[in-house]
Amino acid sequence: MNNLILTDRSRIEADQQCHMERYWLTEYAGRGIVPSAPALPLLLGTIIHHGLQHMRSDHPWEHVIKDLDEELATLSLLWGPDQELMAEGLVKAFHKRVLPMLLHDYDIVAIEQELDFEAGGVIFQCRPDLLVRDKRDGSLIYPDFKTFTKWDDRQWDCSLQQHLTMKACEQATGEPVRACLIQGLSKGYKGKGGVLHHPLVYFYQCTSGQYVTRKVAGSKKLCVTDYPGGMDRWVQDISGDVIAKMFPRSQPIFPSEFMQGRAFDDLLKREQEIAAARRKPAKLQHLLFSTQTKNCLRYGGYKCNYFDLCRKAEHQTAPLDHGYKWREPHHALEQQMTQEKE
Repeated sequence: MNNLILTDRSRIEADQQCHMERYWLTEYAGRGIVPSAPALPLLLGTIIHHGLQHMRSDHPWEHVIKDLDEELATLSLLWGPDQELMAEGLVKAFHKRVLPMLLHDYDIVAIEQELDFEAGGVIFQCRPDLLVRDKRDGSLIYPDFKTFTKWDDRQWDCSLQQHLTMKACEQATGEPVRACLIQGLSKGYKGKGGVLHHPLVYFYQCTSGQYVTRKVAGSKKLCVTDYPGGMDRWVQDISGDVIAKMFPRSQPIFPSEFMQGRAFDDLLKREQEIAAARRKPAKLQHLLFSTQTKNCLRYGGYKCNYFDLCRKAEHQTAPLDHGYKWREPHHALEQQMTQEKE
């Protein structure tokens, strides 16, 4: 089993961003390393996904938030209380305002079900956020949850992740997946002084007593914890227009012959090349992964997780002493293979 070539979304996206990011993430020392302290996008995404896992259960959303207490506390400690409020608000607002609309049109088939499929000697591992069946025509739909700062649903048309996941769902169910829908969750944006602008963190009280999400003349800025009834009441009272902007849904992304054909074949070749590189001496492995310097700084000004590691020789010789830890496998098959190695 140790000769299998495994890949997943994290590997593919890292490699497309920068080959060296892929090297540090999964190839270094045969295990890969990750930052000891999670970056804000990763931590926020983890909290949101954990909060959405209970969509089909009888688990009350109040208990869902309690289950996230430890992760929310970490988010607050590392990135500030505004980020904690925003994450908590997104989970609550989704369960109270968005989920009922979703369930009106769709029946849930699976939530974060582990799937994999093999092609060309490469096993693709995935865990779709959600798989639903359209009540109107019985077709399968794959909703994919994405946090965002600036919404642009066209960017997903050429994303391999969605097309690979649709392919995996088809193989697992034995029936075609009609389309993928991107379900957005707004992260807001930072204004002057690094203040987070988000309707689930701050609101404005007008002199008339009306509560609004945008500043108007004579209004007073308040935190949602000051709202009568607090966050729980605010997510119920906030207008439908604001909810629609915070939780946009993309147009359907239909299976593409090009993405599941030529682009998929190119991906297979790249994964086979990386597998062949693993059989090279360690010093040569490193040389086979090039750096894409244009991607060292990401959208929003965030540095690549390995920004300093690529630039400082002393970090490269002992990364575990400079803010990194061994990467833990995220998929069942990879976990099994790791245990067999040990």
